Amino acid sequence: MNRQKLVILIIAAIGAISTFLPWATVKFYSSISINGTNGGDGWITFGLFAVAGVLSFLGDRTKPLKGTYKIMTAIIGVVAAIIGILNIINMRSKLSEIGKEYPFGNQLKEAISTGFGLWLIVICGIALAAVIYLMKEIKTDAILTNNQQN
Repeated sequence: MNRQKLVILIIAAIGAISTFLPWATVKFYSSISINGTNGGDGWITFGLFAVAGVLSFLGDRTKPLKGTYKIMTAIIGVVAAIIGILNIINMRSKLSEIGKEYPFGNQLKEAISTGFGLWLIVICGIALAAVIYLMKEIKTDAILTNNQQN
């Protein structure tokens, strides 16, 4: 399998697994975690990363993604990252709305945090889009020429 496709598959798998990791954590007497599948956005990101994983298997497996598959995978990564960022922004804005008018507002703000699964969604989305353009195909002619000179 091509290195680029293998890396895409690994990132897509980590992104899909991140859907089931904590997206928000509430720490009172014990810790309660809420994962991405508790809402609708987790299933969307899971589907996006699953499609990216499938795209890495299509076509000639010894060559990197090209054409439509390359563009689709990049778009999938960007959309997944945007969904993660919007969830982080939404969570922080809701927490900022909790003011001093609530009896335990400050304690509640301190007890709720963004889970590492949501951060991992953003990282995997960005990585998925970046890998496609950063990992170039190694030219075998250049390798053969260098080996023949030695």
